[in-house]
Amino acid sequence: MSISRKQFLKNAVLFGVGSTCFNQNLFAKNELNPPTCPSIPCGLDLTSDTTPFSDILVRNYSYATTGTIDPALRDIKFYREYAKNTLAGDCVHSEVLPDDYVCEDPLASLIYDVYYPTKAKGITIDYSTCATLPAVIFAHSGGFSDCSSKDIPGISIYATEFAKRGFICFSIEYRRGVQLDYMHRVYTSVQQEIAIYRACQDARGAIRTIIQRHGTYNDFFQIDTSSVFVGGNSAGSLAMLNAAYYSDPTIVYPIFPKLAGSSINIQQALGPINANFYDCDSSQPYIGNIKGVINLWGSISLPPSYFNNEASYFMGQSTPPVISFHGFKDDVFPVYSQDLKFAPPSDPAFNSESRCLRTSPFATEGIASTVDLKNYGSLGLVSQVLQPLNVFFEVYIDCTMMHGLDTNGPDYASDFGTGATNSTDTQIYIVKRAATFFQAILNGKANTLRDNSTIHKFFYDCANSRNKCQLINNDNNCNNTNPCT
Repeated sequence: MSISRKQFLKNAVLFGVGSTCFNQNLFAKNELNPPTCPSIPCGLDLTSDTTPFSDILVRNYSYATTGTIDPALRDIKFYREYAKNTLAGDCVHSEVLPDDYVCEDPLASLIYDVYYPTKAKGITIDYSTCATLPAVIFAHSGGFSDCSSKDIPGISIYATEFAKRGFICFSIEYRRGVQLDYMHRVYTSVQQEIAIYRACQDARGAIRTIIQRHGTYNDFFQIDTSSVFVGGNSAGSLAMLNAAYYSDPTIVYPIFPKLAGSSINIQQALGPINANFYDCDSSQPYIGNIKGVINLWGSISLPPSYFNNEASYFMGQSTPPVISFHGFKDDVFPVYSQDLKFAPPSDPAFNSESRCLRTSPFATEGIASTVDLKNYGSLGLVSQVLQPLNVFFEVYIDCTMMHGLDTNGPDYASDFGTGATNSTDTQIYIVKRAATFFQAILNGKANTLRDNSTIHKFFYDCANSRNKCQLINNDNNCNNTNPCT
Protein backbone atom coordinates (compact mmCIF):
# COMPACT_ATOMS: atom_id res chain seq x y z
CA MET A 1 0.00 0.00 0.00
CA SER A 2 1.32 3.46 -0.84
CA ILE A 3 0.47 6.85 0.63
CA SER A 4 0.85 10.33 -0.72
CA ARG A 5 3.59 12.67 0.46
CA LYS A 6 0.87 14.99 1.81
CA GLN A 7 -0.66 12.21 3.90
CA PHE A 8 2.78 11.04 5.00
CA LEU A 9 3.68 14.49 6.35
CA LYS A 10 0.26 14.93 7.93
CA ASN A 11 0.83 11.79 9.98
CA ALA A 12 4.24 12.86 11.29
CA VAL A 13 3.97 13.26 15.06
CA LEU A 14 6.11 10.83 17.01
CA PHE A 15 9.25 9.22 15.68
CA GLY A 16 12.12 10.82 13.79
CA VAL A 17 14.29 9.20 11.15
CA GLY A 18 16.68 11.77 9.72
CA SER A 19 14.52 14.85 9.20
CA THR A 20 11.30 12.85 8.73
CA CYS A 21 8.75 11.63 11.29
CA PHE A 22 6.28 8.77 11.28
CA ASN A 23 2.85 8.35 12.81
CA GLN A 24 2.33 5.57 15.33
CA ASN A 25 -0.88 4.41 13.59
CA LEU A 26 1.07 3.60 10.47
CA PHE A 27 3.27 1.26 12.48
CA ALA A 28 0.28 -0.56 13.88
CA LYS A 29 -0.89 -1.21 10.33
CA ASN A 30 2.63 -2.26 9.25
CA GLU A 31 2.34 0.14 6.32
CA LEU A 32 5.94 1.24 6.72
CA ASN A 33 9.03 -0.27 8.25
CA PRO A 34 9.16 0.76 11.94
CA PRO A 35 11.75 3.33 12.96
CA THR A 36 14.46 2.62 15.51
CA CYS A 37 15.09 6.14 16.79
CA PRO A 38 12.26 7.51 18.95
CA SER A 39 12.16 11.07 20.23
CA ILE A 40 10.03 13.32 22.47
CA PRO A 41 8.51 16.03 20.25
CA CYS A 42 5.98 18.58 21.47
CA GLY A 43 3.18 16.57 19.88
CA LEU A 44 3.59 13.83 22.48
CA ASP A 45 1.42 14.12 25.61
CA LEU A 46 3.64 13.11 28.52
CA THR A 47 0.86 13.85 31.02
CA SER A 48 -1.29 11.01 29.70
CA ASP A 49 -1.66 7.82 31.69
CA THR A 50 -1.18 5.98 28.41
CA THR A 51 2.58 6.32 28.24
CA PRO A 52 4.37 6.11 24.88
CA PHE A 53 7.30 3.98 26.09
CA SER A 54 7.09 0.57 27.71
CA ASP A 55 8.84 -2.66 28.71
CA ILE A 56 11.09 -0.95 31.24
CA LEU A 57 14.24 -2.86 32.15
CA VAL A 58 16.73 -2.18 34.95
CA ARG A 59 20.49 -2.71 34.87
CA ASN A 60 23.08 -2.05 37.59
CA TYR A 61 26.55 -0.51 37.18
CA SER A 62 29.45 0.69 39.29
CA TYR A 63 30.88 4.13 38.60
CA ALA A 64 33.93 3.73 40.85
CA THR A 65 37.40 3.97 39.40
CA THR A 66 38.73 0.79 37.85
CA GLY A 67 42.32 1.67 38.73
CA THR A 68 44.11 2.24 42.01
CA ILE A 69 41.78 3.70 44.62
CA ASP A 70 42.83 7.11 45.88
CA PRO A 71 43.33 7.06 49.66
CA ALA A 72 41.05 10.11 49.84
CA LEU A 73 38.19 7.98 48.57
CA ARG A 74 37.04 6.69 51.92
CA ASP A 75 33.57 6.16 53.28
CA ILE A 76 32.68 6.32 56.95
CA LYS A 77 29.92 4.29 58.51
CA PHE A 78 28.65 5.09 61.99
CA TYR A 79 27.06 1.99 63.41
CA ARG A 80 24.65 3.87 65.66
CA GLU A 81 24.09 7.07 63.75
CA TYR A 82 21.15 9.34 64.35
CA ALA A 83 18.13 8.60 62.16
CA LYS A 84 14.55 9.79 62.38
CA ASN A 85 13.36 6.51 60.94
CA THR A 86 14.99 3.15 61.45
CA LEU A 87 15.39 1.72 57.96
CA ALA A 88 18.20 -0.73 58.70
CA GLY A 89 19.37 -2.78 61.65
CA ASP A 90 22.45 -0.66 62.37
CA CYS A 91 20.53 2.62 62.38
CA VAL A 92 19.01 3.58 65.69
CA HIS A 93 18.22 6.82 67.48
CA SER A 94 20.84 7.37 70.17
CA GLU A 95 21.28 10.39 72.44
CA VAL A 96 24.85 9.27 73.19
CA LEU A 97 27.49 10.02 70.59
CA PRO A 98 28.59 6.65 69.20
CA ASP A 99 32.29 5.91 69.06
CA ASP A 100 32.10 2.77 66.94
CA TYR A 101 32.60 3.32 63.22
CA VAL A 102 34.42 1.83 60.29
CA CYS A 103 36.24 3.34 57.33
CA GLU A 104 34.59 1.40 54.56
CA ASP A 105 35.61 0.43 51.07
CA PRO A 106 33.49 2.91 49.13
CA LEU A 107 32.95 0.72 46.08
CA ALA A 108 29.61 -0.57 47.34
CA SER A 109 28.28 2.99 47.45
CA LEU A 110 29.40 4.08 43.98
CA ILE A 111 26.72 2.29 41.96
CA TYR A 112 23.64 3.20 39.97
CA ASP A 113 20.57 1.54 38.49
CA VAL A 114 19.49 2.35 34.93
CA TYR A 115 15.80 2.26 34.00
CA TYR A 116 15.29 2.23 30.24
CA PRO A 117 12.46 1.45 27.84
CA THR A 118 12.85 -1.20 25.17
CA LYS A 119 9.72 -0.31 23.20
CA ALA A 120 8.08 2.85 21.92
CA LYS A 121 4.42 2.51 20.94
CA GLY A 122 4.99 -1.23 20.78
CA ILE A 123 7.98 -0.94 18.46
CA THR A 124 11.32 -2.30 19.69
CA ILE A 125 13.96 0.39 20.07
CA ASP A 126 17.27 -0.43 18.42
CA TYR A 127 19.86 1.24 20.63
CA SER A 128 22.69 -0.20 18.56
CA THR A 129 22.04 2.18 15.69
CA CYS A 130 20.88 5.45 17.24
CA ALA A 131 20.49 7.39 20.46
CA THR A 132 17.82 10.01 20.78
CA LEU A 133 16.57 9.50 24.34
CA PRO A 134 17.60 12.04 26.98
CA ALA A 135 18.83 11.07 30.45
CA VAL A 136 17.53 11.88 33.92
CA ILE A 137 20.12 11.32 36.66
CA PHE A 138 18.34 11.11 40.02
CA ALA A 139 19.74 10.99 43.58
CA HIS A 140 17.72 9.69 46.53
CA SER A 141 16.87 11.36 49.83
CA GLY A 142 17.89 10.34 53.33
CA GLY A 143 19.75 13.19 55.04
CA PHE A 144 23.10 11.70 53.96
CA SER A 145 22.48 8.91 56.47
CA ASP A 146 23.68 5.35 56.08
CA CYS A 147 20.09 4.45 56.89
CA SER A 148 19.14 5.62 53.39
CA SER A 149 19.89 4.20 49.97
CA LYS A 150 18.71 4.20 46.37
CA ASP A 151 16.41 1.34 47.34
CA ILE A 152 14.25 3.40 49.72
CA PRO A 153 10.54 3.29 48.83
CA GLY A 154 9.47 5.51 45.97
CA ILE A 155 12.71 5.93 44.05
CA SER A 156 11.86 3.16 41.60
CA ILE A 157 8.50 4.88 40.93
CA TYR A 158 10.19 8.12 39.85
CA ALA A 159 12.69 6.23 37.70
CA THR A 160 10.12 3.94 36.06
CA GLU A 161 7.71 6.78 35.29
CA PHE A 162 10.46 8.83 33.64
CA ALA A 163 11.45 5.80 31.54
CA LYS A 164 7.81 5.31 30.47
CA ARG A 165 7.91 8.87 29.10
CA GLY A 166 11.06 8.44 27.07
CA PHE A 167 13.84 9.33 29.50
CA ILE A 168 16.57 6.88 30.42
CA CYS A 169 16.68 7.30 34.20
CA PHE A 170 19.74 6.68 36.35
CA SER A 171 19.14 6.18 40.08
CA ILE A 172 22.49 6.78 41.74
CA GLU A 173 23.91 5.73 45.07
CA TYR A 174 26.49 7.92 46.80
CA ARG A 175 28.62 7.92 49.95
CA ARG A 176 26.80 8.72 53.16
CA GLY A 177 27.38 8.58 56.91
CA VAL A 178 26.56 11.48 59.21
CA GLN A 179 26.41 12.41 62.87
CA LEU A 180 24.02 15.27 63.48
CA ASP A 181 24.48 17.61 66.41
CA TYR A 182 21.47 16.20 68.21
CA MET A 183 22.85 17.27 71.61
CA HIS A 184 22.39 20.98 70.86
CA ARG A 185 20.19 20.73 67.75
CA VAL A 186 21.26 24.19 66.57
CA TYR A 187 24.61 23.59 64.88
CA THR A 188 25.75 21.97 61.66
CA SER A 189 28.34 19.32 62.56
CA VAL A 190 31.60 18.75 60.75
CA GLN A 191 30.49 15.17 60.15
CA GLN A 192 27.39 16.45 58.39
CA GLU A 193 29.35 18.83 56.16
CA ILE A 194 31.83 16.09 55.29
CA ALA A 195 29.00 13.74 54.34
CA ILE A 196 27.46 16.45 52.12
CA TYR A 197 30.80 17.13 50.43
CA ARG A 198 31.35 13.44 49.68
CA ALA A 199 27.86 13.21 48.21
CA CYS A 200 28.52 16.27 46.03
CA GLN A 201 31.75 14.72 44.78
CA ASP A 202 29.88 11.52 43.93
CA ALA A 203 27.02 13.32 42.17
CA ARG A 204 29.53 14.97 39.85
CA GLY A 205 31.45 11.73 39.39
CA ALA A 206 28.28 9.83 38.49
CA ILE A 207 27.23 12.48 35.95
CA ARG A 208 30.66 12.51 34.31
CA THR A 209 30.84 8.72 34.21
CA ILE A 210 27.37 8.35 32.72
CA ILE A 211 28.11 10.91 30.00
CA GLN A 212 31.46 9.36 29.13
CA ARG A 213 30.32 5.74 29.38
CA HIS A 214 26.82 5.73 27.87
CA GLY A 215 27.24 8.08 24.95
CA THR A 216 28.48 5.22 22.80
CA TYR A 217 26.42 2.55 21.06
CA ASN A 218 25.74 -0.66 22.95
CA ASP A 219 23.28 -3.51 22.95
CA PHE A 220 21.22 -2.28 25.91
CA PHE A 221 20.65 1.47 25.82
CA GLN A 222 22.29 4.72 24.84
CA ILE A 223 21.68 8.28 25.95
CA ASP A 224 21.76 11.56 24.11
CA THR A 225 24.64 13.08 26.07
CA SER A 226 23.67 16.58 24.93
CA SER A 227 20.34 16.25 26.76
CA VAL A 228 20.99 15.39 30.39
CA PHE A 229 18.69 16.35 33.27
CA VAL A 230 19.64 15.94 36.92
CA GLY A 231 17.89 16.12 40.26
CA GLY A 232 16.67 14.28 43.29
CA ASN A 233 14.71 14.61 46.47
CA SER A 234 15.92 16.27 49.68
CA ALA A 235 19.60 15.40 50.23
CA GLY A 236 19.88 14.05 46.67
CA SER A 237 18.49 17.31 45.28
CA LEU A 238 21.01 19.34 47.28
CA ALA A 239 23.89 17.31 45.79
CA MET A 240 22.54 17.62 42.23
CA LEU A 241 21.84 21.36 42.53
CA ASN A 242 25.44 21.69 43.67
CA ALA A 243 26.62 19.86 40.57
CA ALA A 244 24.42 21.88 38.22
CA TYR A 245 24.80 25.38 39.67
CA TYR A 246 28.29 25.45 41.20
CA SER A 247 30.04 24.86 37.91
CA ASP A 248 33.24 26.62 38.97
CA PRO A 249 34.87 24.56 41.75
CA THR A 250 36.19 27.73 43.38
CA ILE A 251 32.67 28.75 44.42
CA VAL A 252 32.02 25.34 46.00
CA TYR A 253 34.70 25.49 48.68
CA PRO A 254 33.43 28.66 50.45
CA ILE A 255 30.17 26.92 51.35
CA PHE A 256 32.04 24.24 53.33
CA PRO A 257 33.96 24.73 56.59
CA LYS A 258 37.66 25.51 56.64
CA LEU A 259 40.22 23.98 58.95
CA ALA A 260 40.29 25.96 62.19
CA GLY A 261 42.95 28.67 62.27
CA SER A 262 43.96 27.99 58.70
CA SER A 263 43.07 28.84 55.12
CA ILE A 264 43.05 25.15 54.28
CA ASN A 265 39.63 24.15 52.98
CA ILE A 266 37.79 20.89 52.76
CA GLN A 267 39.46 19.70 49.57
CA GLN A 268 42.69 19.05 51.51
CA ALA A 269 40.76 16.61 53.71
CA LEU A 270 38.63 14.95 51.03
CA GLY A 271 40.11 15.81 47.64
CA PRO A 272 38.82 18.26 44.99
CA ILE A 273 35.11 18.53 44.31
CA ASN A 274 35.71 17.14 40.79
CA ALA A 275 37.72 14.26 42.19
CA ASN A 276 39.34 11.53 40.14
CA PHE A 277 37.64 8.72 42.05
CA TYR A 278 35.39 7.54 39.25
CA ASP A 279 35.36 5.54 36.03
CA CYS A 280 35.77 8.65 33.92
CA ASP A 281 38.26 11.40 33.30
CA SER A 282 38.25 14.03 36.04
CA SER A 283 38.35 16.56 33.20
CA GLN A 284 35.29 15.06 31.50
CA PRO A 285 33.03 18.06 30.85
CA TYR A 286 29.44 17.83 31.99
CA ILE A 287 28.13 21.32 32.76
CA GLY A 288 27.15 22.08 29.18
CA ASN A 289 25.30 18.75 28.98
CA ILE A 290 22.88 19.57 31.82
CA LYS A 291 19.73 21.07 30.34
CA GLY A 292 17.52 21.19 33.44
CA VAL A 293 17.04 20.21 37.09
CA ILE A 294 14.21 18.58 39.05
CA ASN A 295 14.35 19.78 42.66
CA LEU A 296 12.17 17.90 45.14
CA TRP A 297 12.24 19.74 48.48
CA GLY A 298 15.97 20.43 48.22
CA SER A 299 18.10 23.55 48.71
CA ILE A 300 21.26 25.42 47.78
CA SER A 301 23.68 27.16 50.15
CA LEU A 302 25.53 30.47 50.03
CA PRO A 303 28.20 32.06 52.25
CA PRO A 304 27.39 35.17 54.35
CA SER A 305 29.03 37.67 52.00
CA TYR A 306 26.28 37.00 49.42
CA PHE A 307 23.20 37.00 51.65
CA ASN A 308 21.89 40.22 50.10
CA ASN A 309 23.13 39.63 46.57
CA GLU A 310 22.57 35.92 46.01
CA ALA A 311 22.27 36.01 42.22
CA SER A 312 25.75 37.52 41.85
CA TYR A 313 27.24 34.32 43.29
CA PHE A 314 26.12 32.51 40.17
CA MET A 315 26.98 35.17 37.61
CA GLY A 316 28.98 33.51 34.88
CA GLN A 317 28.06 30.05 36.18
CA SER A 318 25.83 27.41 34.67
CA THR A 319 22.20 28.22 35.50
CA PRO A 320 19.95 25.57 33.91
CA PRO A 321 16.14 25.70 34.24
CA VAL A 322 14.66 24.28 37.45
CA ILE A 323 11.31 22.67 38.24
CA SER A 324 10.70 22.47 41.99
CA PHE A 325 8.23 20.80 44.34
CA HIS A 326 8.18 21.76 48.02
CA GLY A 327 6.08 21.67 51.16
CA PHE A 328 5.32 25.14 52.53
CA LYS A 329 5.71 23.86 56.11
CA ASP A 330 9.05 22.13 55.49
CA ASP A 331 11.15 22.38 58.67
CA VAL A 332 14.24 20.60 57.28
CA PHE A 333 14.85 22.69 54.16
CA PRO A 334 12.45 25.62 54.68
CA VAL A 335 10.81 26.77 51.49
CA TYR A 336 12.35 30.25 51.69
CA SER A 337 15.62 30.09 53.63
CA GLN A 338 17.31 29.16 56.89
CA ASP A 339 20.49 30.21 58.68
CA LEU A 340 23.11 27.56 59.46
CA LYS A 341 25.90 27.69 62.04
CA PHE A 342 28.95 25.46 62.15
CA ALA A 343 29.59 23.78 65.49
CA PRO A 344 31.93 25.97 67.61
CA PRO A 345 35.05 24.78 69.50
CA SER A 346 32.94 24.50 72.63
CA ASP A 347 31.19 21.61 70.91
CA PRO A 348 34.23 19.32 70.37
CA ALA A 349 32.19 16.19 69.67
CA PHE A 350 30.74 17.79 66.54
CA ASN A 351 33.17 20.49 65.41
CA SER A 352 36.00 18.10 64.48
CA GLU A 353 36.59 14.86 62.64
CA SER A 354 39.65 12.65 62.33
CA ARG A 355 38.20 9.51 60.81
CA CYS A 356 38.48 8.37 57.20
CA LEU A 357 40.11 11.61 56.02
CA ARG A 358 43.17 12.18 53.88
CA THR A 359 44.27 15.00 56.20
CA SER A 360 43.15 14.81 59.82
CA PRO A 361 41.95 16.08 62.13
CA PHE A 362 39.58 18.49 60.46
CA ALA A 363 37.99 21.04 62.78
CA THR A 364 35.93 24.15 62.26
CA GLU A 365 36.18 27.44 64.09
CA GLY A 366 32.48 28.11 64.17
CA ILE A 367 31.30 31.01 66.31
CA ALA A 368 28.02 30.50 68.12
CA SER A 369 26.72 33.95 67.23
CA THR A 370 27.77 33.81 63.60
CA VAL A 371 25.71 32.59 60.66
CA ASP A 372 28.06 30.53 58.49
CA LEU A 373 25.69 29.56 55.69
CA LYS A 374 22.21 30.21 54.45
CA ASN A 375 20.14 27.50 52.80
CA TYR A 376 17.63 28.57 50.16
CA GLY A 377 14.62 26.34 49.54
CA SER A 378 12.50 26.33 46.39
CA LEU A 379 10.87 29.75 46.81
CA GLY A 380 14.12 31.31 48.02
CA LEU A 381 15.94 29.86 45.02
CA VAL A 382 13.31 31.32 42.70
CA SER A 383 13.17 34.81 44.22
CA GLN A 384 16.86 35.26 44.95
CA VAL A 385 18.52 33.46 42.02
CA LEU A 386 16.27 32.24 39.20
CA GLN A 387 14.15 35.35 38.67
CA PRO A 388 17.07 37.83 38.89
CA LEU A 389 19.03 35.73 36.39
CA ASN A 390 15.96 35.25 34.13
CA VAL A 391 16.11 31.46 34.36
CA PHE A 392 13.15 29.35 33.19
CA PHE A 393 11.41 27.74 36.18
CA GLU A 394 8.22 26.26 37.55
CA VAL A 395 7.56 25.82 41.26
CA TYR A 396 4.84 23.70 42.88
CA ILE A 397 3.97 24.30 46.52
CA ASP A 398 1.76 22.16 48.75
CA CYS A 399 0.55 24.48 51.53
CA THR A 400 0.22 21.79 54.22
CA MET A 401 3.14 19.51 53.34
CA MET A 402 6.23 19.34 55.51
CA HIS A 403 9.54 17.76 54.42
CA GLY A 404 8.74 15.11 51.85
CA LEU A 405 5.48 13.43 50.98
CA ASP A 406 3.09 12.36 53.71
CA THR A 407 2.98 8.77 54.86
CA ASN A 408 0.17 6.89 53.13
CA GLY A 409 -3.00 6.66 55.18
CA PRO A 410 -6.36 8.34 55.77
CA ASP A 411 -4.64 11.69 56.52
CA TYR A 412 -2.54 11.75 53.36
CA ALA A 413 -2.62 15.28 51.93
CA SER A 414 0.58 15.82 49.90
CA ASP A 415 -1.27 16.22 46.64
CA PHE A 416 -0.16 19.61 45.23
CA GLY A 417 -3.79 20.31 44.40
CA THR A 418 -4.34 17.12 42.41
CA GLY A 419 -6.58 15.33 44.90
CA ALA A 420 -4.13 12.41 45.07
CA THR A 421 -4.75 10.16 48.08
CA ASN A 422 -1.42 8.31 48.13
CA SER A 423 2.26 8.97 47.48
CA THR A 424 2.40 6.91 44.30
CA ASP A 425 -0.19 9.10 42.55
CA THR A 426 1.62 12.24 43.70
CA GLN A 427 4.95 10.90 42.45
CA ILE A 428 3.44 10.13 39.05
CA TYR A 429 2.05 13.68 38.88
CA ILE A 430 5.51 15.05 39.74
CA VAL A 431 7.07 13.05 36.91
CA LYS A 432 4.37 14.12 34.46
CA ARG A 433 5.05 17.78 35.21
CA ALA A 434 8.84 17.36 35.16
CA ALA A 435 8.78 15.36 31.91
CA THR A 436 6.63 18.05 30.27
CA PHE A 437 8.95 20.78 31.60
CA PHE A 438 11.95 18.93 30.15
CA GLN A 439 10.05 18.30 26.90
CA ALA A 440 9.71 22.07 26.37
CA ILE A 441 13.44 22.48 26.90
CA LEU A 442 14.29 19.68 24.47
CA ASN A 443 12.12 21.28 21.79
CA GLY A 444 13.44 24.82 22.19
CA LYS A 445 10.26 26.19 23.82
CA ALA A 446 11.71 27.04 27.23
CA ASN A 447 12.58 30.67 26.49
CA THR A 448 9.19 31.30 24.88
CA LEU A 449 7.40 29.87 27.90
CA ARG A 450 9.67 31.80 30.25
CA ASP A 451 9.04 35.13 28.55
CA ASN A 452 5.28 34.69 28.05
CA SER A 453 3.62 36.83 30.75
CA THR A 454 0.38 34.82 30.57
CA ILE A 455 2.06 31.55 31.48
CA HIS A 456 1.83 30.68 35.16
CA LYS A 457 5.03 29.53 36.81
CA PHE A 458 3.80 29.21 40.42
CA PHE A 459 1.34 26.48 41.41
CA TYR A 460 0.09 26.69 45.00
CA ASP A 461 -2.17 23.76 45.82
CA CYS A 462 -3.28 23.87 42.19
CA ALA A 463 -2.72 21.16 39.59
CA ASN A 464 -1.13 22.25 36.31
CA SER A 465 -2.82 20.81 33.21
CA ARG A 466 -0.57 22.17 30.45
CA ASN A 467 0.92 19.62 28.11
CA LYS A 468 2.72 19.24 24.78
CA CYS A 469 4.85 22.41 25.20
CA GLN A 470 1.64 24.44 25.11
CA LEU A 471 1.93 28.19 24.87
CA ILE A 472 -1.69 28.78 25.85
CA ASN A 473 -2.50 29.29 29.51
CA ASN A 474 -4.18 25.92 30.03
CA ASP A 475 -3.27 25.46 33.68
CA ASN A 476 -6.59 25.35 35.57
CA ASN A 477 -6.29 29.10 36.17
CA CYS A 478 -3.80 28.51 38.96
CA ASN A 479 -2.97 31.60 41.00
CA ASN A 480 0.58 32.95 40.85
CA THR A 481 0.04 34.60 44.25
CA ASN A 482 1.02 32.63 47.34
CA PRO A 483 -2.13 31.75 49.35
CA CYS A 484 -0.27 29.60 51.93
CA THR A 485 -0.35 30.78 55.54
